[in-house]
Amino acid sequence: MTFPRSLSFAELEFIRWLLPEHADVYARTLKTIEAGYVIGEGRWGLGDLMIGHNNTQIDRSLSMMSIIAVGECSTNLGSVSISIHEPNLDEMIEVQFSGIFPLPEHIEVISGWTYSYWHPGLPCPSTGQEVREVILYTTTAIPRYTIVLSPSSKTLWCYDHSTKFNQLLTVTGFMDELLRTHGLRDAALVTNPTKMFVQLHNYSDADIRKAFSEYAKVTVRKFDLSDIVIEQHSAKTSLISKLFR
Repeated sequence: MTFPRSLSFAELEFIRWLLPEHADVYARTLKTIEAGYVIGEGRWGLGDLMIGHNNTQIDRSLSMMSIIAVGECSTNLGSVSISIHEPNLDEMIEVQFSGIFPLPEHIEVISGWTYSYWHPGLPCPSTGQEVREVILYTTTAIPRYTIVLSPSSKTLWCYDHSTKFNQLLTVTGFMDELLRTHGLRDAALVTNPTKMFVQLHNYSDADIRKAFSEYAKVTVRKFDLSDIVIEQHSAKTSLISKLFR
């Protein structure tokens, strides 16, 4: 392919679906993408589009940024997965297409899922299964964030009630804080962090809130917890007592 180039009609249609206008984070990202050009390919090659200003150079030494939106569609030609990342230090946005690429102009979408439209009360977007919701309230008892844990997809994310934005959280990072706040060292979880979802019944809502408050201190994306009530989490479980369960 020749670069720089404009996004194709099909590429823009998938991107617009992932970035609905009801949330400012999505709307701002879409506006930036629509004003930019595909400068070239990222480190992943075909389908890894780097979008920026026409005269921008791609710095492939920069780390991949956090995901803003992700989703997958079933089409008449197969499956298409799309992820959109936050702007990097050079204000370039990475958009990754996998499954089918280049995208035909007349591709037909049969079904799809994304976290971008999720709100409290809905099931997991990718599986349709029940999720666990843990709400963080302000000191005036207003819902501020909802932590969503999906055992069926082994993913978790944070819904911001004020912005309607769904931020994916890293399973390993969150699990580390969940164990640390309980004073536990679990080798099985460290080597396979998705096992956390099997053991969710062992943790109260207060435990989840406390782990999130600690996770928020070290993650790249910042969460405003200045007015959030964090209860005392449940007493830590003795490692010795676990042997007699």
